[in-house]
This record gives sequence, C-alpha cells and structure tokens, in this order.
Amino acid sequence: MSRRTHLLPGPYGQSWTTPLLLTSLKGGAVPHLTKETLAYMEIEPAFLAPAAPIVQQTEVLEKYQKGLTSFLGLPHQFSLMTPLDPSVPDRPGFHTQKSVALWHNGNKTSVTPEMYMRGVIAAQPSAFVALCDSETPVGASNKRKGKAVSKSLDFLDRCLLMKASEPRLSDSLIFGAIEGGYDAQCRAFSAKETVQRPVDGFLIDGFHTNGVTSGDLIWSDAQPLLQSILKALPDSKPRLYQGSCSPKMTLDLIEIGIDMFESSYVFHETEAGHGLIFPNTLKPVTSPDNGCHASLDKKVDFLDLKDPQFKDDFSPIHQSCTCYSCRKHTRAYINHLLATKEMLGPVLLMIHNLHHYQIFFRTIRECCETDSISALRALI
Repeated sequence: MSRRTHLLPGPYGQSWTTPLLLTSLKGGAVPHLTKETLAYMEIEPAFLAPAAPIVQQTEVLEKYQKGLTSFLGLPHQFSLMTPLDPSVPDRPGFHTQKSVALWHNGNKTSVTPEMYMRGVIAAQPSAFVALCDSETPVGASNKRKGKAVSKSLDFLDRCLLMKASEPRLSDSLIFGAIEGGYDAQCRAFSAKETVQRPVDGFLIDGFHTNGVTSGDLIWSDAQPLLQSILKALPDSKPRLYQGSCSPKMTLDLIEIGIDMFESSYVFHETEAGHGLIFPNTLKPVTSPDNGCHASLDKKVDFLDLKDPQFKDDFSPIHQSCTCYSCRKHTRAYINHLLATKEMLGPVLLMIHNLHHYQIFFRTIRECCETDSISALRALI
C-alpha cells in the first residue's frame, strides 16, 4: 500500500507532514549535539523522548510546570514520549505483571501506568505512546506473547482513563502499541482491540529487542505479519515504527504503510564511525566518487571513516552535502579525530548523518506527493 501523507497536529497550531523522522533524545539532548549546534541544522523540529529519564525526574518537571520541550530549550517543537529508548538494547526479565522496567544510566525504575502518566502530565508532550510490554523476542513462549498483549491493553485502558481526566493533556495525541511478537493470532487480537479504543495512532512494536541489532530485522520474516497488522488499522491514523532502519528498510516500511520513524539508525552509524553517503535526493550527485575504491555500480550506504585509507582524503564526507561538517571539514580530518578519539569526531559525524537522513525524509515526502517513490528506490 501506502505512499501516503498525514498532517500531525502539534503545539501552537503547527502541523507536521508524514512520513516523519523524529530525532531521538538521550537525557534531553540529541546525542553529541548541543542546543546551539542543533540551531544551525536544517532538521525537522520533531523529537522522540524516551520515558526513563522523565519518570526518574518527574518532580523537577512538575515544579517547572511548562513541559519538557520548554525545559530543554526546545519550545514549540513536536515531541513524542515513548516508554523505551529504541537505540538501546532491551534488558529482558525485569517486567512484572503490574509494571514495566525502564532503564536510564544503569538505573532501573519499575513503572506502573500511574507513574508513567504522572511523567506524561509533567512533560506535556505533543503525543505519547501508552505504557506497554514489548518483551517478545524471537522464540518467546506463547504465554509470554499473550501476556504482553493483555498487559499492554490493560495499561492502555488505564492511560486513556487518566488522559481523559487531565485537562493539560487535552491536545496530546495518544498512541496504542500493537504487540504479540511474531505470533499472527496475538497480533490480530492486539490490533483488533487497540483499534476499538479512542487512540490517535499506533506503535508497531515488538519485532526486535531494540539497540543496534534492530537493524538486522529479516524483512522476509517480518513483512507478511507487518502487512496483516497494518491492514487491520485505519488509514486515517498514523503508524509509528521504532528501531534502526537502513534507507532500504525505511522505504520498504513506508511502502506498506508506516508513517513515523526515529533516528536510532543515525545514532548507531555515528557511533560506528560511519558517514552516510547513500542517495538522499533525486538530483544527480556532483561527483560519483564515493571514496571506497569500489565499482561505481556498487551501492554504498556509508563510508567507514575509521579506515586508514581516508587519512589523506581531503574531500568532504559527501560531495553534494551542504551540512556544516561537509562545508568546513574533510574525510582526512574526521579520520584523524576518530583515530585519536577526539570528542569532535562524533560531533561532526552526527551533524552530517542527521542532516543527510533528514534530507532523505524530505525527499520521501516529495516523492509521496508526486508518486515517485520508485525513482528514489532505484537509487538506494
């Protein structure tokens, strides 16, 4: 299906068009970047905020009273609060029947729906995912998958009840999680029941255990189940997918109906010392040189800038990129920074990679409007 666009309402009468990339926060900041650095970048002012640091500091936000984005110096920005940090691997075995274990900086907090909603009320996000149980790794027992579904529905009902009675959340969207692992029957039941609730969108959850391995999703295994889930959901409401998504996987997911993504892929590539160079527009590249000494027919998503081959390469990360890192610095300099473990190395990579991926999503939205996704896919 679904090369479609949505308009997501945000604060102060603003709206955001999907397919949308949410820039993930860690402890209230974009990894490696300050607020001042962020201001120089051409990125969508839309952020994903994992709940753990929020619920651990709820009292601070309650006293502040102006919500999370204002507290972080990002006022008037779209923010979506989600239970888990998709860039960090899950820690299995700590959930209980009444709570979900959230981790931040090695500290575990067992969070009930009431505790979670207290954090949501204090944060006043534009949207939030109801507390849910996504602990359904490949090979999980039928009992575990069934429990994840039933517990998530119970938690959703309690979150909906508390949202309805809280005026400060009257404009906040609530997303329900579709759980059940790789069990088609559990997924169908979860989707059917969640659709019957007054939710504003859906999180397609539990296909991986988060962290860098989320990018290893086997598409042939997941695609049939994903398609059956998405067919059961109304087209009028947005669908969020969390996890590390390569350019190809992103286009695959958009083709079947996913609308919202987050930036774990950018974070993981930056941490690996990679600079993104895949085609992110339909415009021809200024120079075909990818710096990899490979055939021009070979499609390459990134350069490994830790590789010594780049120590004398004085070209930018990507020939056509207009980001600060590519305008002011070279592959050789970034290779040196990474080799000497200088803090500036990941900063320059994060600036480039986030810029590159945001331009990719801008192109995707343009292609959705003109029905030319196939032209972009041919380049990836």
